[in-house]
Amino acid sequence: MSANSDSESPRSPSKFWGFFVVSYIVLAAATTLWWSTGEEKWLELPTRHGDDVFFENIAFQVWRGNGIAVNFADSEWRAPYVAENTDGKYDWFLAWEHRGPTTSRAPGFPAFAGGVYALVGRNIGAVRLAAATVALFGLAFLMATIRVHCGLLVAGMAMATISCDLFIMRALPQFMSEGLGIGLMSLLIGLCIIGQESWRKRDGLHLFYPIAIGVIFSVAMLVRSNLNAWLILLVIGGGAFWAVQSLRDRKIPNWTLGAALFLGSVIIVSSFWWSRNCILSRGFTPFGTAGSFGLAGGYCDGAYDNFGNWCMDTAVATQTDASRVAGFASLSLAEQERVQGEHSASVAKHWMQQNSQKLIPLAGMRIISHLGFYQRNSVLLIVNGLLLFGAVLGIWWQRHSIGWWILLCVGLSVVTTALTWSHFGRYSLPIRPLVHVACAIGTVCFWTFVFQLTKSRDP
Repeated sequence: MSANSDSESPRSPSKFWGFFVVSYIVLAAATTLWWSTGEEKWLELPTRHGDDVFFENIAFQVWRGNGIAVNFADSEWRAPYVAENTDGKYDWFLAWEHRGPTTSRAPGFPAFAGGVYALVGRNIGAVRLAAATVALFGLAFLMATIRVHCGLLVAGMAMATISCDLFIMRALPQFMSEGLGIGLMSLLIGLCIIGQESWRKRDGLHLFYPIAIGVIFSVAMLVRSNLNAWLILLVIGGGAFWAVQSLRDRKIPNWTLGAALFLGSVIIVSSFWWSRNCILSRGFTPFGTAGSFGLAGGYCDGAYDNFGNWCMDTAVATQTDASRVAGFASLSLAEQERVQGEHSASVAKHWMQQNSQKLIPLAGMRIISHLGFYQRNSVLLIVNGLLLFGAVLGIWWQRHSIGWWILLCVGLSVVTTALTWSHFGRYSLPIRPLVHVACAIGTVCFWTFVFQLTKSRDP
């Protein structure tokens, strides 16, 4: 059963761009409304999460022409924090003197913020606004794509439920990578949906879409480090599926060229970052050290006791232990990060060996927490449960097109979280709009089916 009640070309300009503008305005209004109810303000210094402090420091260094680097001893960077540190709330990082090129953070968001600084100066609000603008563009693009492929009712319902999603709306303007991640993931899925139809029709643009999708995915990897794990899973899973299909059909699958173009684009765009990390750290760290850095916090008693969520205390303690190794102080910052990452991975491995019976329950708790079923009140649990149930229906009804792409992204996100760690649902934010879309499809298809069934039984 199709959710589209008014079948139209996916490249219908008036339907697409008309709904794009409407979606952008509605979602921008919802973002402004939800943000006004929060504690974090547009012009507030980014110190609520921890990662945002690193991002702002790197952005400042990018602005100053030092590249992806940190310098917590920079007096000019410290000035606004020192001025507002009347109650000592910034002491935890003002005591640091870390400096030099870093591999511990994905470069996408701080590079983006540094670019905004280059245009308007060091303006926190401008970065928030720019990040929200990009995020809203991606969301509006996805809504317009759904409008064309699934109809006005599905697209309108998805837009309405996303507008009511507090977690999405408040994330868009934060001085964090989640907003850009949401926008890029939404744009990526929109391109996949359009590209799939173009590939089937061989309409002359079908070779463009795998390349564009590869480029966008590469940019998303540079914004969200966990997407590097997605790439590994895609290569392993896609390679196995390609081999099975080739042996079964005794011919090369017709999607081989598209997959090759996608992977080639990813390698071309991302290889500079992979090479740079390995050179700076003097080790094999192509994806940076963010993953290995925090691994001990994901595999420890603290994480197990906290329903699979990352334990910062263990991660910090492990990094501190590594810094006591002889000769550590003489290493560059990137080399220190590699050593700390290797030590963290070693500690995590030891814990897994000593607690093998906890690994499966730990993975299960991570998945449950990742999907929003931990530390939520009963109303939110019910709403989230209904949302996921509707999404399952939507994925099933559109399993050969839109549903497939949503299932792929949600599945990759869940598997990555199960293998690494969860953080109270924070890492699910980029895929959350996709769940809303799937739920809208499932809801419309379900009630359409019920209506048709009831109508057919009428005398």
